[in-house]
Amino acid sequence: LLLIIIDGLGFDLALKHFKKVELIHSTFPSSTPTALSTIFTGKLPSEHRIFVKTYVKYLGGAIIDFPSYSAYPGGKISSIEINKVFKFETIFEKLNKKKIKSLAVIKNGIATSPFTSLLYKGSTVIPCFSYFDMLQNLLEMKRKADFFVWYIPEIDELQHMYGKNSLAVKEGISTIKQLIEKVKGFDIVLTADHGHINIERAVAVNKLNKLSISTIYGDFRALMLKGEVDIKDIKRRFPENNYFVFDKKSGFELLG
Repeated sequence: LLLIIIDGLGFDLALKHFKKVELIHSTFPSSTPTALSTIFTGKLPSEHRIFVKTYVKYLGGAIIDFPSYSAYPGGKISSIEINKVFKFETIFEKLNKKKIKSLAVIKNGIATSPFTSLLYKGSTVIPCFSYFDMLQNLLEMKRKADFFVWYIPEIDELQHMYGKNSLAVKEGISTIKQLIEKVKGFDIVLTADHGHINIERAVAVNKLNKLSISTIYGDFRALMLKGEVDIKDIKRRFPENNYFVFDKKSGFELLG
């Protein structure tokens, strides 16, 4: 079985480029670290508690920034440290117990990151330079494992840079689709971690500095505030109606 994850391939884009598309909902927040953690552990965000910026009481209240794999205050965080903080079993470890081998082809820049070491525990990770050697490694290794993962981050990166309706995104998906058609001898499941929408403006949240907030974490789409915060104060400082504010109890319900 080959699981292909195209980062950022939302339902609307999938409908344009692929057949037999089914709608499934992402996590809340719908960021890559949160969604991939749920995919590879089977745990809800309220259980694994991994976000773009994750508050870790175990590290004295430090914030782990998963895109840069750093902890502040404190600097870079190692694979050993991150595995001590987040102690959960991955799907690959569960499969190992049943003597089912797993292999993942991952972009070279992130294949050796602490976050990859956490999510892919129990699998063999093959660092690759491009789509093309990813394809070659999959075809050459298909008799050496039973479950394969092909993670493709570029479509997400292109949308962040050029927008979801750009030529770059369209041609990128087209190229990936042609490569997938060359993958023979696998049962294939293709999915994504989240989709995208185009935004017209961003709102600076520096006004939050005037509130009694000790820590801001979560991600840009779902800020999480720690401190003595009054929801009414937030709404007064941000009178726009294009956002929602939840208290701790309601927020954890969203996290599952």
